[in-house]
Amino acid sequence: MKTLSIVESAYRATVEEQDDTIVWIHGAMKGAGADLALLLRGNAVNYLVQRQDAGGLAFGDWRQTQPPRIASDLAALAAKGGGYLLCRRGCRRARDRAQ
Repeated sequence: MKTLSIVESAYRATVEEQDDTIVWIHGAMKGAGADLALLLRGNAVNYLVQRQDAGGLAFGDWRQTQPPRIASDLAALAAKGGGYLLCRRGCRRARDRAQ
């Protein structure tokens, strides 16, 4: 069975968890042999920007010591053979034509 996950709302809980849950679970499941693909759309396409760094983030005495590295997580997913796609404005039109 093939599975497609669509990520549109980005950066939910990434400060607390140091990763995006769907990207992480795709990596784990791909390593176990699952047939998965990931579609990034909306502000989730920013996950591919390498120069993002939340390492200086602090709230009071708490400091982010292990910031998320989602672009690196996606690169590792691709290295395992897990694909990901980007969706821009024309994506909806292409999807409607395919149905």
